[in-house]
Amino acid sequence: MLKKNRGESKIILILILLIVVAGIYVGFKWGYASWDAAGLREDVNESLVYWSTHGAPPPENMRIEILQKARENNIELYDEDIDIELGDQFLNVYLYWETELAFPGGYTYYLPFSIEREVRIK
Repeated sequence: MLKKNRGESKIILILILLIVVAGIYVGFKWGYASWDAAGLREDVNESLVYWSTHGAPPPENMRIEILQKARENNIELYDEDIDIELGDQFLNVYLYWETELAFPGGYTYYLPFSIEREVRIK
């Protein structure tokens, strides 16, 4: 009787190992995308703090700088993904993008990210 159970336990062990490996793979893909998003969030915050204290440049220059920072952080950000609202006393920046996570078997998941930040201009 024990010999029959031994083969079944090997199959279960292999399935458990496959699930663990798949979880680690998904975790790394998700983690890298989140790491890049956190880097862009930090860079945008630094720029906004600078603009709020030293004067805001024209919105087109802000847009160009944000796009450059996105490229530096390995994020595909397009012009239509950036919304900048510049008032007399405030600066509001809203970014939205999706990062493509491609998995084996042709499955693709789009992970959404956004940054919304408002600062007071001094």
